[in-house]
Amino acid sequence: MERTHLSRRILTRTKLEGENERSQIKTMKEAGDIFRIVGIVLLVLFVLAVGVPLVLAPRASPWASSAY
Repeated sequence: MERTHLSRRILTRTKLEGENERSQIKTMKEAGDIFRIVGIVLLVLFVLAVGVPLVLAPRASPWASSAY
């Protein structure tokens, strides 16, 4: 009887460790999703900070004379 109890205890412990690993994997996937969202937000901010001023900056016309 004692051996059966110990084997069940070990199986239960292994099952709990497996569930713990699954929750850690799920947490890591959630962390990956958060990093992806943060990366997209940083990319958007970079495009707005660098791209918009470049597009809106006054350009020198190739036909304008610079003799003034």
